[in-house]
Amino acid sequence: MKYKFNLLEMYSGDCLPILTNIIQKTCEFLLRPWQQGFVPSSDQICYHISVIIPTMSMIRATLANLIQARGVEYRDLTCLPVLFELHTVLCSVPLSSMFLEEVHIIQKEVINTLMAYTQPDIQQADSEEALSQSLWTKVVKELLKYIVKAPYTYLSGLLMVSELLPLPLPLQTKEPLNAEELSKAINMRKLWSMHLYAATPQLQEVIQLLSTSTCQPLQHVLRRVCWQLSDLSAHMALVVTRFVLDIVIESFQTMKVTRSEDKGDGETVEEVEERVASPYASKMLNLLAYVLSQPSIKCATLQLTNKSGSAGEEKYVELFPQLLQILNTVCDRVPHIQAQECIVSIIQSMCDVEVAIVMGEAYTIQDQIAQALPCKEYMSQITNSLLDHMGNPDHNYASILPCVRTLVMFTDHNYGFFHLKSLLEQKTTALGRLMVRINTTFSKDSSDCLSTLSTLLEFLRLLVELPQDGPDLTRTYTLTQTELRAVLSWNPSMENHPLLDLEKLLEDSAKEEESLESLLDNMVNLMKMLREPSHDTQDKSAVVEPAL
Repeated sequence: MKYKFNLLEMYSGDCLPILTNIIQKTCEFLLRPWQQGFVPSSDQICYHISVIIPTMSMIRATLANLIQARGVEYRDLTCLPVLFELHTVLCSVPLSSMFLEEVHIIQKEVINTLMAYTQPDIQQADSEEALSQSLWTKVVKELLKYIVKAPYTYLSGLLMVSELLPLPLPLQTKEPLNAEELSKAINMRKLWSMHLYAATPQLQEVIQLLSTSTCQPLQHVLRRVCWQLSDLSAHMALVVTRFVLDIVIESFQTMKVTRSEDKGDGETVEEVEERVASPYASKMLNLLAYVLSQPSIKCATLQLTNKSGSAGEEKYVELFPQLLQILNTVCDRVPHIQAQECIVSIIQSMCDVEVAIVMGEAYTIQDQIAQALPCKEYMSQITNSLLDHMGNPDHNYASILPCVRTLVMFTDHNYGFFHLKSLLEQKTTALGRLMVRINTTFSKDSSDCLSTLSTLLEFLRLLVELPQDGPDLTRTYTLTQTELRAVLSWNPSMENHPLLDLEKLLEDSAKEEESLESLLDNMVNLMKMLREPSHDTQDKSAVVEPAL
């Protein structure tokens, strides 16, 4: 009680502006040498830290008690720029510094002081206008404006936002939370979502500006902030997802390339438009690939891109076809190859049943699949594009290998297997062209070639056998021996087939490399199954599309 009384006397004596001015002068003294590239001596840092720590403790305690006493009537934001600047200056301290622990203490004091501004409760009757004028919302807006103030504030500002936001779910705790703690955690997330909604324009500016940066630490923090924002509520997930998708769609405007194609019969030369990814588009696709690995953003993306859904918008509905067009455009430019790798990663996240919000024993397998996978039109287009990409010998192994792994993922459930079987029956040469590619480029020293072959053999095995491990998704469909032969264009009497050449190559290579023996065993088992007489049952049930 006596400490609060002393703080009250200090505030009455107008000490808060004096304390703030001390921090401001210290920041100005440290900021200029840092910007000019000079490292202050240990004695100087020790002196400044010894001044900052007690001063920040008094500022935090004074503001916390002041805001708690006045509640929604408190409107003073004069301390915020100084607090932001202090955190930014301390972010410049090297990790190898002997004062790193003290620096973390000061940064924690800054965050705790900012958290004091989130104390006032919102009344249920408050309007949207009142919400936008609340102390909490004003602090958020000021912080977001500070982030885009100058390049040196980007990283520190994002770190402050990340520290202020609640941790993403599920929360990692040693003991289960009780009902009161759960209610408090949920209510805090709702409140953050409400206040951030009022700062949507500033939030959009931050994401659009910083997404173009090539600084890896900054990109890492930006992705983490996007994850935290989208995890607050369904509405914030839609807001963040719209921001990211808009950036990606805008980047597509930089990748249109027109080439001339001569028909060869004396007719007019035809212009064909292709999509070759630019470095900017590749960078944006990399951001999308990361955020889509988070269940909340994936769920929002599925909703926005759903053709038949009420929330689907035309510009988002066309996103998948554009991505698939880029995936199957042949180009040897490094940014384009990187963009294709990102697109395959996007497809993997979109088609991964385990990246979902609807999980657990309370939901059936069909419910989980229905909520976690694209609609049947997109599934068919995706499967078709993956097979086309794999079968094109001009594409890079860096994107072909994850394509095969994605098809392996489709064998986990009947929904994916149905689309896979339907397209394999139409594209009987896709796998054959890939095997020819592996055969002609085979090398026991090529990890890409061996990994692709190993994954392809695993994929072929899963087409005729049910998975023994992995997610329990109750797949019941398989290919018959005759159907597998048709998919591979195999005939027991054939003497010239890529599989025969690969088998011979593996036999010769396994004599020199023992590590290839397991790969050879898988090949031998596949060839044995193909050469054996067919034992297909006549009453095998037809593969029909599962109803979700």
